[in-house]
Amino acid sequence: MQKKGENVQTAAQQNKKLILEIIKKHGGISRKEMANSTGLNPSTVTNIINDFLDRKLVYETGTIINGQPGRNSVSLKIEPNAASCVVVAVGVEKTKIGKGFFDNSVEILAEYDTDGDFDKFMKNTASHAMEYFKDEKSVFSFSIPGLTDRAHKKIYNAPHLGWKNASVPESLKKFPRFEKSTVYIANEAKLSLKAEMVENELIKNKSNGIYLFLSEGIGGAVLIDGKLYLGTDSTAGEIGHISINADGPICSCGRRGCLETYVGIDILTYQCEKNGIKLNGKDTQDKFIDMLEKYQNGNKKCMDIFGNMIDHLTTALSNLINTLNPEFIIFGGMGKHLPSSFMNELKEKIMLTVLFPTAENLIMEKSNMDLYESRMKGATILAMEGYISETFG
Repeated sequence: MQKKGENVQTAAQQNKKLILEIIKKHGGISRKEMANSTGLNPSTVTNIINDFLDRKLVYETGTIINGQPGRNSVSLKIEPNAASCVVVAVGVEKTKIGKGFFDNSVEILAEYDTDGDFDKFMKNTASHAMEYFKDEKSVFSFSIPGLTDRAHKKIYNAPHLGWKNASVPESLKKFPRFEKSTVYIANEAKLSLKAEMVENELIKNKSNGIYLFLSEGIGGAVLIDGKLYLGTDSTAGEIGHISINADGPICSCGRRGCLETYVGIDILTYQCEKNGIKLNGKDTQDKFIDMLEKYQNGNKKCMDIFGNMIDHLTTALSNLINTLNPEFIIFGGMGKHLPSSFMNELKEKIMLTVLFPTAENLIMEKSNMDLYESRMKGATILAMEGYISETFG
Protein backbone atom coordinates (compact mmCIF):
# COMPACT_ATOMS: atom_id res chain seq x y z
CA MET A 1 0.00 0.00 0.00
CA GLN A 2 1.30 3.45 -0.88
CA LYS A 3 1.77 5.85 2.00
CA LYS A 4 0.11 9.25 1.96
CA GLY A 5 3.41 11.02 1.35
CA GLU A 6 4.14 8.77 -1.61
CA ASN A 7 0.69 9.49 -3.08
CA VAL A 8 1.28 13.23 -2.78
CA GLN A 9 4.69 12.94 -4.40
CA THR A 10 3.30 10.84 -7.25
CA ALA A 11 0.52 13.38 -7.85
CA ALA A 12 3.07 16.20 -7.88
CA GLN A 13 5.19 14.40 -10.47
CA GLN A 14 2.13 13.70 -12.61
CA ASN A 15 1.16 17.38 -12.46
CA LYS A 16 4.64 18.33 -13.67
CA LYS A 17 4.42 15.92 -16.58
CA LEU A 18 0.96 17.25 -17.44
CA ILE A 19 2.12 20.88 -17.47
CA LEU A 20 5.19 20.02 -19.52
CA GLU A 21 3.08 18.18 -22.09
CA ILE A 22 0.76 21.18 -22.39
CA ILE A 23 3.67 23.57 -22.98
CA LYS A 24 5.12 21.20 -25.59
CA LYS A 25 1.75 20.98 -27.33
CA HIS A 26 0.79 24.65 -27.03
CA GLY A 27 3.99 26.69 -27.20
CA GLY A 28 3.39 30.28 -26.10
CA ILE A 29 0.83 29.41 -23.43
CA SER A 30 0.58 31.40 -20.17
CA ARG A 31 0.45 30.22 -16.55
CA LYS A 32 -3.15 31.38 -16.27
CA GLU A 33 -4.17 29.46 -19.39
CA MET A 34 -2.51 26.34 -17.99
CA ALA A 35 -4.33 26.68 -14.68
CA ASN A 36 -7.64 27.07 -16.51
CA SER A 37 -7.07 24.10 -18.80
CA THR A 38 -5.85 21.71 -16.07
CA GLY A 39 -7.96 22.82 -13.12
CA LEU A 40 -4.82 23.10 -11.01
CA ASN A 41 -4.44 25.87 -8.45
CA PRO A 42 -2.63 28.88 -10.02
CA SER A 43 -0.03 28.80 -7.24
CA THR A 44 0.65 25.11 -8.02
CA VAL A 45 1.16 25.95 -11.68
CA THR A 46 3.50 28.82 -10.76
CA ASN A 47 5.60 26.57 -8.50
CA ILE A 48 5.87 23.96 -11.25
CA ILE A 49 6.88 26.57 -13.84
CA ASN A 50 9.50 28.01 -11.49
CA ASP A 51 10.95 24.52 -11.13
CA PHE A 52 11.02 24.16 -14.93
CA LEU A 53 12.74 27.54 -15.29
CA ASP A 54 15.38 26.51 -12.73
CA ARG A 55 15.98 23.27 -14.66
CA LYS A 56 16.06 25.23 -17.94
CA LEU A 57 13.33 23.05 -19.41
CA VAL A 58 11.26 26.07 -20.48
CA TYR A 59 11.84 29.75 -21.09
CA GLU A 60 9.71 32.87 -20.98
CA THR A 61 9.03 34.56 -24.28
CA GLY A 62 7.13 37.77 -24.78
CA THR A 63 3.98 39.05 -23.18
CA ILE A 64 0.41 38.03 -23.91
CA ILE A 65 -1.74 41.18 -23.96
CA ASN A 66 -5.03 40.10 -22.41
CA GLY A 67 -6.85 43.45 -22.59
CA GLN A 68 -8.24 42.98 -19.08
CA PRO A 69 -7.52 44.66 -15.74
CA GLY A 70 -4.41 43.39 -13.98
CA ARG A 71 -1.04 42.24 -15.20
CA ASN A 72 -0.52 40.87 -18.69
CA SER A 73 0.63 37.24 -18.92
CA VAL A 74 4.08 35.98 -19.84
CA SER A 75 4.10 33.14 -22.37
CA LEU A 76 6.20 29.99 -21.98
CA LYS A 77 7.93 27.73 -24.48
CA ILE A 78 10.00 24.58 -24.36
CA GLU A 79 13.77 25.04 -24.27
CA PRO A 80 14.98 23.02 -27.31
CA ASN A 81 18.43 22.30 -25.87
CA ALA A 82 17.16 20.96 -22.54
CA ALA A 83 17.70 17.45 -23.93
CA SER A 84 18.80 15.93 -27.22
CA CYS A 85 19.24 12.58 -28.92
CA VAL A 86 20.77 10.90 -31.95
CA VAL A 87 17.92 10.13 -34.37
CA VAL A 88 18.42 7.40 -36.97
CA ALA A 89 15.72 6.95 -39.64
CA VAL A 90 16.49 3.65 -41.35
CA GLY A 91 15.15 3.36 -44.88
CA VAL A 92 15.27 0.41 -47.25
CA GLU A 93 17.66 2.27 -49.55
CA LYS A 94 18.86 5.31 -47.58
CA THR A 95 19.30 6.17 -43.91
CA LYS A 96 19.34 9.64 -42.38
CA ILE A 97 20.92 10.59 -39.07
CA GLY A 98 20.08 13.75 -37.20
CA LYS A 99 19.82 15.50 -33.86
CA GLY A 100 16.49 15.56 -32.06
CA PHE A 101 15.69 18.28 -29.54
CA PHE A 102 13.47 18.62 -26.47
CA ASP A 103 10.85 20.62 -28.40
CA ASN A 104 10.59 17.66 -30.85
CA SER A 105 12.39 19.51 -33.65
CA VAL A 106 15.01 17.67 -35.70
CA GLU A 107 18.16 18.74 -37.51
CA ILE A 108 19.16 16.31 -40.28
CA LEU A 109 22.94 15.93 -40.41
CA ALA A 110 23.78 13.22 -42.93
CA GLU A 111 22.43 10.62 -45.35
CA TYR A 112 24.06 7.31 -46.26
CA ASP A 113 23.25 4.04 -47.99
CA THR A 114 21.52 1.41 -45.86
CA ASP A 115 23.76 -1.66 -45.87
CA GLY A 116 21.90 -4.98 -45.94
CA ASP A 117 24.56 -6.38 -43.60
CA PHE A 118 23.36 -5.29 -40.14
CA ASP A 119 26.82 -5.21 -38.57
CA LYS A 120 28.19 -3.06 -41.39
CA PHE A 121 25.16 -0.79 -41.14
CA MET A 122 25.67 -0.28 -37.40
CA LYS A 123 29.38 0.39 -37.90
CA ASN A 124 28.52 3.07 -40.47
CA THR A 125 25.90 4.56 -38.15
CA ALA A 126 28.31 4.62 -35.20
CA SER A 127 30.91 6.31 -37.38
CA HIS A 128 28.47 9.11 -38.29
CA ALA A 129 27.39 9.45 -34.67
CA MET A 130 31.02 9.84 -33.57
CA GLU A 131 31.52 12.53 -36.21
CA TYR A 132 28.50 14.64 -35.39
CA PHE A 133 27.95 14.02 -31.67
CA LYS A 134 31.36 14.52 -30.10
CA ASP A 135 30.02 16.18 -26.95
CA GLU A 136 26.49 14.82 -26.81
CA LYS A 137 25.01 12.39 -24.32
CA SER A 138 24.62 9.10 -26.15
CA VAL A 139 20.87 8.65 -26.45
CA PHE A 140 19.85 6.92 -29.68
CA SER A 141 16.35 6.66 -31.16
CA PHE A 142 15.93 4.38 -34.17
CA SER A 143 13.07 4.26 -36.67
CA ILE A 144 12.95 0.80 -38.26
CA PRO A 145 11.13 -0.45 -41.41
CA GLY A 146 9.99 -3.68 -39.80
CA LEU A 147 8.87 -5.47 -36.65
CA THR A 148 10.57 -4.35 -33.45
CA ASP A 149 10.78 -5.40 -29.81
CA ARG A 150 10.70 -2.10 -27.95
CA ALA A 151 11.39 -3.58 -24.54
CA HIS A 152 14.57 -5.42 -25.57
CA LYS A 153 15.60 -2.91 -28.27
CA LYS A 154 15.66 -5.68 -30.86
CA ILE A 155 14.64 -5.87 -34.51
CA TYR A 156 12.42 -8.93 -34.90
CA ASN A 157 12.34 -8.75 -38.67
CA ALA A 158 13.05 -6.07 -41.26
CA PRO A 159 12.15 -8.17 -44.33
CA HIS A 160 13.23 -5.70 -47.02
CA LEU A 161 16.68 -5.55 -45.43
CA GLY A 162 17.01 -9.16 -44.36
CA TRP A 163 17.61 -8.24 -40.71
CA LYS A 164 16.29 -10.71 -38.13
CA ASN A 165 16.68 -10.88 -34.33
CA ALA A 166 19.21 -8.05 -34.40
CA SER A 167 19.99 -6.29 -31.10
CA VAL A 168 20.80 -2.60 -31.46
CA PRO A 169 22.30 -2.13 -27.94
CA GLU A 170 24.52 -5.19 -28.33
CA SER A 171 25.79 -3.83 -31.62
CA LEU A 172 26.48 -0.39 -30.15
CA LYS A 173 28.45 -1.96 -27.30
CA LYS A 174 31.12 -2.85 -29.85
CA PHE A 175 31.97 0.85 -29.96
CA PRO A 176 33.43 2.02 -26.58
CA ARG A 177 31.86 5.46 -26.76
CA PHE A 178 28.38 3.96 -27.01
CA GLU A 179 28.56 0.88 -24.79
CA LYS A 180 26.37 2.56 -22.14
CA SER A 181 24.09 4.40 -24.51
CA THR A 182 20.37 4.67 -23.93
CA VAL A 183 18.54 3.18 -26.90
CA TYR A 184 14.98 3.60 -28.14
CA ILE A 185 13.69 1.63 -31.09
CA ALA A 186 10.29 1.46 -32.80
CA ASN A 187 8.57 0.75 -36.09
CA GLU A 188 8.61 3.64 -38.59
CA ALA A 189 4.82 3.77 -39.09
CA LYS A 190 4.09 3.85 -35.37
CA LEU A 191 6.60 6.64 -34.89
CA SER A 192 5.08 8.52 -37.81
CA LEU A 193 1.60 8.30 -36.29
CA LYS A 194 3.06 9.60 -33.02
CA ALA A 195 4.40 12.60 -34.95
CA GLU A 196 1.04 13.14 -36.68
CA MET A 197 -0.72 13.23 -33.31
CA VAL A 198 1.51 16.14 -32.31
CA GLU A 199 1.77 18.02 -35.62
CA ASN A 200 -1.44 17.37 -37.57
CA GLU A 201 -4.25 19.74 -36.58
CA LEU A 202 -6.83 17.50 -38.28
CA ILE A 203 -6.32 14.65 -35.82
CA LYS A 204 -5.02 16.30 -32.64
CA ASN A 205 -8.37 15.79 -30.94
CA LYS A 206 -9.22 12.44 -32.53
CA SER A 207 -9.14 9.18 -30.60
CA ASN A 208 -9.42 6.44 -33.22
CA GLY A 209 -7.59 6.20 -36.51
CA ILE A 210 -5.34 4.41 -38.97
CA TYR A 211 -2.00 5.51 -40.34
CA LEU A 212 -0.70 4.06 -43.62
CA PHE A 213 3.03 4.45 -44.35
CA LEU A 214 3.67 4.08 -48.06
CA SER A 215 7.22 3.18 -49.14
CA GLU A 216 8.93 0.10 -50.58
CA GLY A 217 6.78 -1.78 -48.10
CA ILE A 218 3.48 -0.73 -46.53
CA GLY A 219 3.66 0.10 -42.85
CA GLY A 220 0.72 0.77 -40.58
CA ALA A 221 -0.27 1.99 -37.15
CA VAL A 222 -3.55 2.10 -35.25
CA LEU A 223 -4.85 4.61 -32.70
CA ILE A 224 -7.53 3.32 -30.31
CA ASP A 225 -9.12 5.44 -27.56
CA GLY A 226 -6.36 8.02 -27.91
CA LYS A 227 -3.51 5.53 -27.52
CA LEU A 228 -1.18 3.97 -30.04
CA TYR A 229 -2.21 0.32 -30.13
CA LEU A 230 0.89 -1.90 -30.01
CA GLY A 231 -0.59 -5.34 -29.37
CA THR A 232 0.93 -8.10 -27.25
CA ASP A 233 4.36 -8.06 -28.92
CA SER A 234 4.39 -4.42 -30.14
CA THR A 235 3.72 -5.62 -33.70
CA ALA A 236 0.10 -4.52 -34.23
CA GLY A 237 -0.77 -2.49 -37.31
CA GLU A 238 1.07 -4.41 -40.04
CA ILE A 239 -1.42 -3.33 -42.70
CA GLY A 240 1.00 -4.14 -45.51
CA HIS A 241 0.70 -7.82 -44.64
CA ILE A 242 -3.05 -8.07 -44.94
CA SER A 243 -3.51 -10.74 -47.60
CA ILE A 244 -5.89 -9.61 -50.34
CA ASN A 245 -5.27 -12.60 -52.63
CA ALA A 246 -4.41 -16.08 -51.34
CA ASP A 247 -2.94 -16.95 -54.77
CA GLY A 248 -1.06 -13.68 -55.16
CA PRO A 249 2.68 -12.94 -55.40
CA ILE A 250 5.03 -14.17 -52.68
CA CYS A 251 5.75 -11.38 -50.19
CA SER A 252 9.08 -10.69 -48.46
CA CYS A 253 7.41 -12.05 -45.32
CA GLY A 254 6.95 -15.44 -47.01
CA ARG A 255 3.18 -15.30 -47.43
CA ARG A 256 1.20 -14.74 -50.61
CA GLY A 257 -0.85 -11.80 -51.79
CA CYS A 258 0.05 -9.27 -49.08
CA LEU A 259 -1.10 -5.72 -49.79
CA GLU A 260 2.46 -4.45 -50.15
CA THR A 261 3.12 -6.88 -53.02
CA TYR A 262 0.57 -4.85 -54.98
CA VAL A 263 1.02 -1.25 -53.81
CA GLY A 264 4.60 -0.87 -52.52
CA ILE A 265 6.34 1.89 -54.49
CA ASP A 266 9.06 -0.51 -55.68
CA ILE A 267 6.35 -2.78 -57.13
CA LEU A 268 4.57 0.13 -58.82
CA THR A 269 7.73 1.56 -60.40
CA TYR A 270 8.77 -1.91 -61.56
CA GLN A 271 5.37 -2.41 -63.24
CA CYS A 272 5.71 0.97 -64.90
CA GLU A 273 9.18 0.26 -66.31
CA LYS A 274 8.12 -3.25 -67.33
CA ASN A 275 5.47 -1.56 -69.48
CA GLY A 276 8.20 0.35 -71.32
CA ILE A 277 7.91 3.67 -69.48
CA LYS A 278 11.25 5.26 -68.58
CA LEU A 279 11.23 6.75 -65.09
CA ASN A 280 13.71 9.44 -64.09
CA GLY A 281 15.37 9.40 -60.69
CA LYS A 282 18.38 8.16 -58.74
CA ASP A 283 16.33 5.85 -56.50
CA THR A 284 12.89 4.27 -56.12
CA GLN A 285 11.44 7.31 -54.37
CA ASP A 286 12.46 9.68 -57.15
CA LYS A 287 11.10 7.28 -59.75
CA PHE A 288 7.79 7.09 -57.91
CA ILE A 289 7.50 10.89 -57.98
CA ASP A 290 8.18 10.86 -61.73
CA MET A 291 5.57 8.12 -62.15
CA LEU A 292 3.01 10.26 -60.29
CA GLU A 293 3.71 13.17 -62.60
CA LYS A 294 3.10 10.98 -65.64
CA TYR A 295 -0.11 9.72 -64.02
CA GLN A 296 -1.34 13.27 -63.49
CA ASN A 297 -0.40 14.17 -67.06
CA GLY A 298 -2.66 11.42 -68.37
CA ASN A 299 -0.22 8.62 -69.23
CA LYS A 300 -2.56 5.69 -69.92
CA LYS A 301 -0.30 2.94 -68.56
CA CYS A 302 0.43 4.88 -65.36
CA MET A 303 -3.27 5.59 -64.92
CA ASP A 304 -4.02 1.86 -65.22
CA ILE A 305 -1.38 0.99 -62.61
CA PHE A 306 -2.65 3.59 -60.14
CA GLY A 307 -6.22 2.52 -60.87
CA ASN A 308 -5.27 -1.00 -59.77
CA MET A 309 -3.58 0.47 -56.72
CA ILE A 310 -6.85 2.17 -55.76
CA ASP A 311 -8.73 -1.12 -56.12
CA HIS A 312 -6.25 -3.00 -53.90
CA LEU A 313 -6.28 -0.27 -51.25
CA THR A 314 -10.08 -0.23 -51.32
CA THR A 315 -10.18 -3.95 -50.54
CA ALA A 316 -7.77 -3.70 -47.60
CA LEU A 317 -8.98 -0.42 -46.12
CA SER A 318 -12.67 -1.30 -46.38
CA ASN A 319 -12.06 -4.34 -44.19
CA LEU A 320 -10.17 -2.22 -41.67
CA ILE A 321 -12.85 0.47 -41.65
CA ASN A 322 -15.62 -2.08 -41.10
CA THR A 323 -13.59 -3.62 -38.26
CA LEU A 324 -12.32 -0.49 -36.49
CA ASN A 325 -14.70 2.32 -37.51
CA PRO A 326 -11.88 4.92 -37.44
CA GLU A 327 -12.26 8.69 -37.38
CA PHE A 328 -9.34 9.16 -39.77
CA ILE A 329 -6.96 7.49 -42.19
CA ILE A 330 -3.71 9.34 -42.85
CA PHE A 331 -1.43 8.44 -45.77
CA GLY A 332 2.19 9.08 -44.87
CA GLY A 333 5.63 8.32 -46.23
CA MET A 334 5.47 8.60 -50.01
CA GLY A 335 1.70 8.87 -49.56
CA LYS A 336 2.30 12.58 -48.95
CA HIS A 337 2.80 12.93 -52.72
CA LEU A 338 -0.42 11.25 -53.85
CA PRO A 339 -2.54 13.74 -55.84
CA SER A 340 -5.97 14.86 -54.65
CA SER A 341 -7.60 13.14 -57.63
CA PHE A 342 -6.20 9.80 -56.42
CA MET A 343 -7.40 10.38 -52.85
CA ASN A 344 -10.85 11.44 -53.98
CA GLU A 345 -11.31 8.39 -56.20
CA LEU A 346 -10.09 6.09 -53.42
CA LYS A 347 -12.52 7.55 -50.89
CA GLU A 348 -15.43 7.34 -53.34
CA LYS A 349 -14.76 3.63 -53.92
CA ILE A 350 -14.37 2.96 -50.22
CA MET A 351 -17.68 4.67 -49.48
CA LEU A 352 -19.37 2.27 -51.88
CA THR A 353 -17.97 -0.83 -50.18
CA VAL A 354 -18.08 -0.17 -46.41
CA LEU A 355 -21.09 -0.66 -44.16
CA PHE A 356 -23.29 2.40 -43.64
CA PRO A 357 -22.69 4.64 -41.68
CA THR A 358 -19.16 3.42 -40.86
CA ALA A 359 -17.29 5.95 -43.01
CA GLU A 360 -19.78 8.83 -43.13
CA ASN A 361 -17.53 11.08 -41.03
CA LEU A 362 -14.21 9.54 -42.01
CA ILE A 363 -11.29 11.92 -42.56
CA MET A 364 -8.96 10.58 -45.25
CA GLU A 365 -5.98 12.82 -45.87
CA LYS A 366 -2.33 12.90 -46.84
CA SER A 367 0.35 13.75 -44.31
CA ASN A 368 2.13 17.10 -44.50
CA MET A 369 5.39 15.40 -43.46
CA ASP A 370 7.67 13.62 -45.87
CA LEU A 371 9.17 10.14 -45.77
CA TYR A 372 11.92 11.06 -43.30
CA GLU A 373 10.44 14.00 -41.37
CA SER A 374 7.63 12.01 -39.76
CA ARG A 375 9.90 9.12 -38.72
CA MET A 376 12.62 11.36 -37.31
CA LYS A 377 10.17 13.56 -35.45
CA GLY A 378 8.37 10.50 -34.06
CA ALA A 379 11.68 8.97 -32.95
CA THR A 380 12.56 12.25 -31.22
CA ILE A 381 9.21 12.36 -29.44
CA LEU A 382 9.77 8.78 -28.23
CA ALA A 383 13.18 9.66 -26.80
CA MET A 384 11.91 12.85 -25.15
CA GLU A 385 9.03 10.93 -23.56
CA GLY A 386 11.69 8.66 -22.09
CA TYR A 387 13.65 11.65 -20.79
CA ILE A 388 10.53 13.12 -19.16
CA SER A 389 9.68 9.78 -17.53
CA GLU A 390 13.20 9.47 -16.14
CA THR A 391 13.10 13.05 -14.88
CA PHE A 392 9.64 13.00 -13.28
CA GLY A 393 8.95 9.31 -12.76
